[in-house]
Amino acid sequence: MWRLFACSNLARMSPKLPSHKLAYIFLALASMFWAGNIVLARALHADIPPIGLNFWRWAIALAILLPFTIGLVRTQWAAVRREWAYLALLGFTGMAAFHSLQYTALNLTTAVNVSLILAITPVAIPIMAWMFWGDRMSPRQGVGIILSFVGVAAIVTRGDPMAVLSRGLAPGDLVEVAAMILWSLYSTLVRWRPPDLHPNTVLVCSMAPAVFFILPAYLWETANVRAMPLDWQSLAMVAYVSLMASVAAFIFFNRAVEVVGPTRAGLFIHLIPMFATGAAVAFLGERVFPYHGVGAAAIAAGLYLTTTQGRPAATARR
Repeated sequence: MWRLFACSNLARMSPKLPSHKLAYIFLALASMFWAGNIVLARALHADIPPIGLNFWRWAIALAILLPFTIGLVRTQWAAVRREWAYLALLGFTGMAAFHSLQYTALNLTTAVNVSLILAITPVAIPIMAWMFWGDRMSPRQGVGIILSFVGVAAIVTRGDPMAVLSRGLAPGDLVEVAAMILWSLYSTLVRWRPPDLHPNTVLVCSMAPAVFFILPAYLWETANVRAMPLDWQSLAMVAYVSLMASVAAFIFFNRAVEVVGPTRAGLFIHLIPMFATGAAVAFLGERVFPYHGVGAAAIAAGLYLTTTQGRPAATARR
């Protein structure tokens, strides 16, 4: 594991990109770490508050990464100041808002639902590219997007759309849909890293504003809802999400996106529901219902149509 971590260029600080093969290994590992994050957060949701978990996740991840990157950040400080808005947007979308919403969703719905809804990310990415950079979508992609959203609707409505009129939608599922949209935006933004900013500079300089963004919500949660417990279980959870699901996973994901692009990298999000569903069934006793299968099949069909043909070339940043 340490050898793979070193290959991410944290130690060497080299801008050289990993090979395609290594990039795919990075993506698989990132998906495994994030699946573990989902299952553990659901398992401990009654004990650990969502915003507190997210605040300490990124505060400790920043403390781990900063000693290795402070010299690099100093040498690139002019570019950091120039790109402060881009870095802050990365921190807000991919760290502060996305994970706060996902941890909140895991207090309200199952790990299986959260992981399946997250699986629609590769379909949402072309929509973001169209909205923000004018990338065109083919009719095939349009059909795929519709199919995938039908799949998410099957999961969110529990396979019975008419019953929603009487019982309403599950709040946790809707929160995870909002989180998925933010993660799709983050995945798209990662690709447009300024060439004069090293990936590790981008990572640590987006963590810092993320901690700043989360702090007011954390203080409010501590005062009005519940405080972060100080016990071995909570410390172990924070250690996992900080080191594995934050530092390692984000380095692996961001480096891989630069090699294979956000659309192909997004396909590896499929591994998250596979890992998370298996672990949730095995360790949390969660159940998989027929509507999960229908939703997953529709999402898979939409992903196939969206990502196999007709992808327009990405528009260059600036």
